[in-house]
Amino acid sequence: MRRTLGLCFMLCMVLAVMAGLWLTESEAQANGMGAGGGDVPTYLVPDAKFDVLGLVDANRAQISSSTPGDGALRNVWDGSRDTGFVTANNPGWVQVSFNDPRTMQRFRTYFDRYFVEYASCNTVYVDWSVVDGDTGAIIVPTQRACLRQWSEYVLPSPVKANRLKLNFQITGGNLPALHEWELFGEAGINSFSVAPAVNVPMVVGDTRQFKAPAHNNALNENYDIARSVNWSVTGGVGSFSKEFLTATAPGAGLVRATLGTLLSTNSIPVTVKARNIAADIDVLLIERTPRLAFDPNDLSYGSGWPTPGQTVTYKAHVKNWGTASVLLPYRWSFDGITPGQPSYVSINPGQTVEIDFPWTWPSDGQ
Repeated sequence: MRRTLGLCFMLCMVLAVMAGLWLTESEAQANGMGAGGGDVPTYLVPDAKFDVLGLVDANRAQISSSTPGDGALRNVWDGSRDTGFVTANNPGWVQVSFNDPRTMQRFRTYFDRYFVEYASCNTVYVDWSVVDGDTGAIIVPTQRACLRQWSEYVLPSPVKANRLKLNFQITGGNLPALHEWELFGEAGINSFSVAPAVNVPMVVGDTRQFKAPAHNNALNENYDIARSVNWSVTGGVGSFSKEFLTATAPGAGLVRATLGTLLSTNSIPVTVKARNIAADIDVLLIERTPRLAFDPNDLSYGSGWPTPGQTVTYKAHVKNWGTASVLLPYRWSFDGITPGQPSYVSINPGQTVEIDFPWTWPSDGQ
């Protein structure tokens, strides 16, 4: 005779130039930004993020490193912290060589572990610096970076260079794993958009980062100028801090950006929902205890069963994924028969509880 067991429960702009300069046609030409038609007038942005891989693919820059160990060197500029590049020696270095000198303003690095358990910054850390690859002149003095944290340095004044060499050395670990190296500097801008260019769903309290892809017509180069534009959102659904939007109220709005009198070529719809303030109950699993050993080679399935008359306990593991406590009514069903009155268990937010059902194993088996 085979019986069934289950658990059921009831849970009744103001337009402003933030960091840009309006250039005349002669000034644009002097900065290598072309002239005439759609190439001028142009904004000169001092803090644009360079698209290093785009420049490499266009044969306008080259990348190199000390002896490679693991991962592709291109991972360092792919925009993902999940991929990285490991040198085969410690200390190591990577270098970006531009065909034409670039005026630099800011650098950011992101290091992660490589066969090293994550540890505090007092135990495992990376020292990094940036030098001029031609002269050896120090551009960024030695900075200390913790694993899995962005490390940023803003230059006291802009520096122009053809080759930028990042030196780094890990302490307390095996080999340094460089996941991202971002380079920011001066760039001429003709137009820009905001990204991602799709509806962005958010919940009140969420914070989301946006980008501002920009383009230089004459050079046919792309940048990200998210830190240089003036961000805004309509509908009263949130507020911006730099390029980070924090949702503050349910509703719908549009994300826009401006750079002086230059408007983004698009806007992004944003939908903000109220944060869940209710309990969210889930039965993770039901198990029978005690757990009995069985022989997986026994195709008759005669092992691993309780003995007749033995007391076993069915345990339901129930979790509250929500943000509110709940007094949960529940009832066990046995062979399709459910007792009339429910029992109750209190579950706090994030808590997992066990609900027991003792049972005497019958002589005819399960």
